[in-house]
Amino acid sequence: MNEFEIFYPGVYNDTDKKILDDFRRSLEDGSWLATGPMPMNGVETADREAMRKWGRIWNPYNPLYWDEDYAKTTKWGDIIASPGMFEPDVWFPMMPRTLGIWGMDRGKVRIPGNAMDHEMYYYKPIYPGDVLSTKNVHLDFEDVTDPAGSDVRAFRVCGEGDFVNQRGEVAGRGVFRTVEMFKRYTDPSRNIPMLRAQRHMSDYHPCHIYTDEDWELIKDMWRNEYVRGKETLYWEDVSIGDEPTPTADGPYTAITMFYEHGDMIFEQPRIRDAVMTDRAQRCEKDETGCLYHDWAQHFCDRNHPGSRPVFVNTTARNHAIRMLTNWCGDNGFVTKIGWRLISERAPEDACDMFPATYDRPSVLLKVPYMKNRYLNAHGMVNDLVISRGYVYDKYIKDGKHYVDLACWCENLDGNIIQECPATVMLSSKEE
Repeated sequence: MNEFEIFYPGVYNDTDKKILDDFRRSLEDGSWLATGPMPMNGVETADREAMRKWGRIWNPYNPLYWDEDYAKTTKWGDIIASPGMFEPDVWFPMMPRTLGIWGMDRGKVRIPGNAMDHEMYYYKPIYPGDVLSTKNVHLDFEDVTDPAGSDVRAFRVCGEGDFVNQRGEVAGRGVFRTVEMFKRYTDPSRNIPMLRAQRHMSDYHPCHIYTDEDWELIKDMWRNEYVRGKETLYWEDVSIGDEPTPTADGPYTAITMFYEHGDMIFEQPRIRDAVMTDRAQRCEKDETGCLYHDWAQHFCDRNHPGSRPVFVNTTARNHAIRMLTNWCGDNGFVTKIGWRLISERAPEDACDMFPATYDRPSVLLKVPYMKNRYLNAHGMVNDLVISRGYVYDKYIKDGKHYVDLACWCENLDGNIIQECPATVMLSSKEE
């Protein structure tokens, strides 16, 4: 007798069918956004001080994002939000945890897209005082369980939404995708629904031991970081194969995570309240039996010997954004930034989650010298984040001039911890 049930796509018992039917209805009528495990905030105001703080943390060498006096001398006339700061509050729909034990063996399942796969599109700059209202566009899920039968039931989920400013203009769109999976013991007494199975954060890529030679390389990258600022980068002067100057951040420590991401605990009400109160659906148990909120994985070792804090989904992405804004200058405008990341995997389970046969293949395939490399690790404390980019296309659309770049972040050992497809709108000499 199998220890776990075997699943097939679209084949459900009566209980599962009702759970999925009710869940789909909640997505279609929008009620899930208010009642799900991460209730959404419909309206957000772009606070000037919060924007300045974000700019100081993530884009400290470019005063466009935090110095009003400097920003007044640019074409924007005031500070604008750094790309990535604001997103529509429509996360991917989390599947009902009553379908089984969530997340078991995630790092062993080779389903294309089994990763975080997100994109933000910006249509207009966001200024202090702008009021951004989230408008749900699309919430859906698809059963992607192995047709041959599997003890893992998998769903690809997608959430898509806009934010509309106080003038009724669509300022941006977010698309959030991932794969969620469940297992179920054949012995019903062992199936205890929870947000996720107890897990250990294994260090599949080991800590790097930094040498004097490493520090000379790091300091050299720091010295060479180039911020274009008010110098205009014209579309006509960009060529396929151009590469922005790389940036280097870290090596990371736990205090770095608190400095960069502490606001998500202390200043975001829905997360703060979940941390400060015992909302069991957002908690896990460690080996000692203690409950901890799942955000703890980003800030402490959680009583797991030998483990270390892991990056927030956007940690490396935000450094890639600084590389982009350094490159395009104050007159450029980032219109798209994607970010993809995986759960850490054992070397024997490593594979490309975004192969050429996937409907959204890896952007690294656009880089001639990167075709045999792929997203293979999750950023962790101790990692250095080296952000790189490569121009692979340029074009004119609706009279605007765009450049597409493949961007990625890697550590000093060459592990790729994030890939970031990006698009930048540039000025033209003909304008």
